[in-house]
Amino acid sequence: MDVDFFGGFQIVAAYDDTCVEMWTIVDGGNYTLQHSAQMHQFDVLTYTSSLQAPGVPLHSYDATGMFVNASKPIAVYGGHSCAFVPTRDVWFCDHLVEQIPPVAELGATHVVPPVYDRTNDAAGSVSNIVG
Repeated sequence: MDVDFFGGFQIVAAYDDTCVEMWTIVDGGNYTLQHSAQMHQFDVLTYTSSLQAPGVPLHSYDATGMFVNASKPIAVYGGHSCAFVPTRDVWFCDHLVEQIPPVAELGATHVVPPVYDRTNDAAGSVSNIVG
């Protein structure tokens, strides 16, 4: 299976004159500024992990742990264009998107519902919690 599907995230501004900064982890824990932008209400910034498209920055790294800072409220959505649920052995192209809550809203208890395979059997869940 040699198909180039991609994951990524989008940032949506809720208000005009919103300054947004995207920081990545480098050198084992130090953050470096990857990109900054001045956004207007409903502007959308799209970042992909492995697809180069006109006007879209190419990121060949995993965006896990990326830090997004904004001067006004924003929405951040993460997703994948073609995830294989439950595994890559099952040829289904599932488009997955979720809104990522602000760090300040995260607590110590998290609910992770099980992922069901195509026969409605619990296939298990894999979670990556950074912090």
